[in-house]
Amino acid sequence: MNWIADIIDSHRRLVCGLVVLLTTVALVGISRLDYSMNPSSDVRGDDTDWKVLEEFYSEFEPDGQACVVLVKTDDIFTPEAVTALRHLVSRMREIKGVAYIYSIDDVPVVSGAIPHRLLPADPSDTGALQQARAEALAHPLIGGQLISPNAAITVVIVRLKELSTVDELFPTVGYIRHIARTIAAEHSLEVLVTGSPALMTDWFAEMRSQRIKLPVIACCVTLVIGILLLRNFSAVIITSTPHIFGTVWTLGAMGWIGIELTMLGSAMPALLTAIGFTDSVHLMLHMRREVEAGSSARSGAILAIRRIGIACALTSLTTAAGFGSLLLASRPSVRDFGGCCAMGCVLTFVAVMALVPLLSGTFLGRRCVAVAKSEQASSWDYFFDWVGRGVSARPMPITIFSVLITSALTASVLKLRPDVDIQFYPPQSDSMRALSVFAQDFGGGGMIHAWVDWPDPNEVPAHLADALQDVHTIFEDDPFTSYPISALNLAQSIGGQPRQSQISLALLSLFPKDLVEKFIHFNHGCAVVNARCPILGASESIPAFLRIEQSLAELSARYEPIRLRLTGVPLVISRSLHKINVDLAKSLGLAAIIIFGIITLEFRSLRYGVICLIPNIFPLATISAYLFFTTGSLQTMSVLVFTICLGIAVDDTIHFMTRFRTEFRECGDAERAVKRSFDAVGRALVITTVVFVSCFGTCMTSTIPMTRNFAHLACIGFIAALAGDLLILPALLLVAFEGNTRKNERRVSQRQSPNHRL
Repeated sequence: MNWIADIIDSHRRLVCGLVVLLTTVALVGISRLDYSMNPSSDVRGDDTDWKVLEEFYSEFEPDGQACVVLVKTDDIFTPEAVTALRHLVSRMREIKGVAYIYSIDDVPVVSGAIPHRLLPADPSDTGALQQARAEALAHPLIGGQLISPNAAITVVIVRLKELSTVDELFPTVGYIRHIARTIAAEHSLEVLVTGSPALMTDWFAEMRSQRIKLPVIACCVTLVIGILLLRNFSAVIITSTPHIFGTVWTLGAMGWIGIELTMLGSAMPALLTAIGFTDSVHLMLHMRREVEAGSSARSGAILAIRRIGIACALTSLTTAAGFGSLLLASRPSVRDFGGCCAMGCVLTFVAVMALVPLLSGTFLGRRCVAVAKSEQASSWDYFFDWVGRGVSARPMPITIFSVLITSALTASVLKLRPDVDIQFYPPQSDSMRALSVFAQDFGGGGMIHAWVDWPDPNEVPAHLADALQDVHTIFEDDPFTSYPISALNLAQSIGGQPRQSQISLALLSLFPKDLVEKFIHFNHGCAVVNARCPILGASESIPAFLRIEQSLAELSARYEPIRLRLTGVPLVISRSLHKINVDLAKSLGLAAIIIFGIITLEFRSLRYGVICLIPNIFPLATISAYLFFTTGSLQTMSVLVFTICLGIAVDDTIHFMTRFRTEFRECGDAERAVKRSFDAVGRALVITTVVFVSCFGTCMTSTIPMTRNFAHLACIGFIAALAGDLLILPALLLVAFEGNTRKNERRVSQRQSPNHRL
């Protein structure tokens, strides 16, 4: 790294100019950076499932453009509840962004071949209300669809116009919620709002809030912890600035490239902070040692780059290579995340190499000099002396125990159940509470579709009604799905017998065209059977979907040329998240191989490569054991934490092994080299770990489950990684180099013996 040190030392103004130029360009790029308004964009892919869903939505209305308003009381069929329902619908129809509203008052009811409205014109007519109650619960379009089985909840579908931005969505959903609260207060009942638009606005509002709140809290905590550990505000500024610039440069590059910042990508700033801060602290502490030896802060920073710059470069290279392995993933969001993280590792390394010596040459560096020269032996020295003596006294027992415990913990990985939960939304939000109520009374919060199509739109298949009825039977018999609805329900609502007679345009022409086209398109040759399903983890939902698909495939073979396909958001998201899990797991294994290879090549020793395995597997095994004893499942965020913790653990391992190699070459004694390595890099390892745990710990206050789970797993991994590098790695080095130490001792003894001198 001498050439980098020479450039920075000899061309400081040029380097400053390049930093300013890069930052300016990055800020312009950040202004072009788009934030995904839909959390499901992380799982969107280009495989068959998504193509089928998009093709289906080109024929039938997407699920994601309707708010679901729940009116909840003891009995909907009372004068007060019916009056409240009509006031609610009337006011919501006045909202500018609403396309249409559909409630029990809009469903055509046929009695004695005469169509009429379900609810009586006079809501005070209790006899008519009781008759309407009986008709509603038995009606194929209302019972279980718009009315709960106990008639305590009714559903109002509020279909929104196509809204292209979140800024357009927020006021529309806000008006709906305002009217819901007003009606609830005026009529003393409960009105809840859920559905994709409401869930999305709650998620986006929470993300906006946390995008400001969590970084501010993390920065304050990091600042306080940094001052306490580094004992100097100037040192904190020098070590914290580079990773900020590295993050800004990376986000700016994403803006110029045109990559959206999704929920998966929101973990990237924390990752870059961890990488940049680690290298900055190592450079800072090495600079202090050079200052204590008589150098200036500026010269000390340059010497630090010359001495440990190669270790910093190696840590960035291994981490970038690890994330670069994600480019082989099948999901576009995972590929983008891996590529951006790899690019961020490189840019953050450049920022650290440029800014630490630049800032050290200012008044900040001079303040660090004053503190460094005044420091005496501290509790750090006593702590690492105690740890070093403990490890040196029992290297073999510690090595055997670490291998056994790591093997035992690693075995828990094989027992984890690959699973994915859709944990995008804050569970305590109004929309999620409403969704929970809806799911409990209406068979689940998700909608699954059996898409039925035939080759000739001009000729309706003779057995279409039979095929649709059999699909109904599949959904009704399967424990995972309930309340199927299709064009059969329309026909049955007017007394039709679709199993004996062909579904015809004439029969359905009695209904409004927009209602018919929710279920069947004669001119396009397709129909749909919708059913409710719960939103569960992939371990439960994917087998259920496979079971239903197999049944539909059997029906397709029986009713050729009719084709039946299963689609829907719950299906494609569950499978996509499962594929992301597989992608991340594969990339984790590939990253471990790449990192092992890079370390082996850099140290030119297979022994060093093997030594690094146990301390780096240990934190991952610890996380997997924790998951096994808590949830028992392997989530997407869990695998992502594995990748991040592997990168951090490898960084610490490389710094310790690089220092050990240097010291061992000088003294030839493994025990003395380990002690000197503790003195040189041990403090940096502890400081960075404490800061990381404090920084990521603030994310445990997040209301979004994925963020919260990510944070506490990361903290467990960081602590385990520190234990691996302070206890396991030194013991392994002592055992592995014991033979070399003895050879060196014999060689020195022979040189000092009288016979050798003669």
